[in-house]
Amino acid sequence: MGNSSFHIKVYPRPVLITPAQTPSLCVPASTQIELKGGVNYSWTPTTGLSCTNCPNPEVTLESTTTYTVTTSTDPNFRCTDKKEITVLVDGECPDIYVPTGFSPNGDGHNDAFKVFGLINDYHLVIYDRWGEKIFESRDINEWWDGKYKGELVPSGVYAYILSGIDVKGEPIKKAGNISIIR
Repeated sequence: MGNSSFHIKVYPRPVLITPAQTPSLCVPASTQIELKGGVNYSWTPTTGLSCTNCPNPEVTLESTTTYTVTTSTDPNFRCTDKKEITVLVDGECPDIYVPTGFSPNGDGHNDAFKVFGLINDYHLVIYDRWGEKIFESRDINEWWDGKYKGELVPSGVYAYILSGIDVKGEPIKKAGNISIIR
């Protein structure tokens, strides 16, 4: 009688790690979901997904959708972990709103200047009345506190130029004035 040998491949058990917060978007924007914990992925339903077998699809939806995601460490999905992820659609995306003034006086009301809306490639520049650049940002979540070089600027009118791409892919170019009142 002869000896036989077998090669058995053992795959580790997958543990699917989903986002801590419920992903949300507004129409017509999209959001990206990033998952970890597996090697192979399967999404159902496939509606609105940029890919159905990857851990990080871009999701574009018209209404709230719950997905079932299955992950595995082996290509035949013999050992799996499965979770549901709901993508919340909050309605239509807001228009871009640029306030005309603010009062950085430390009273807790209207103390910073912020642009509202969804803007990709965001770029905001603020100038004083002599054309000197006093604030610049490429992050829509960065607010201007009314300071230049650590000092509060005086009350008055300041100019801004805003550029970027809106959620429909259209270029944004806005310019105007901001009043600072103390």
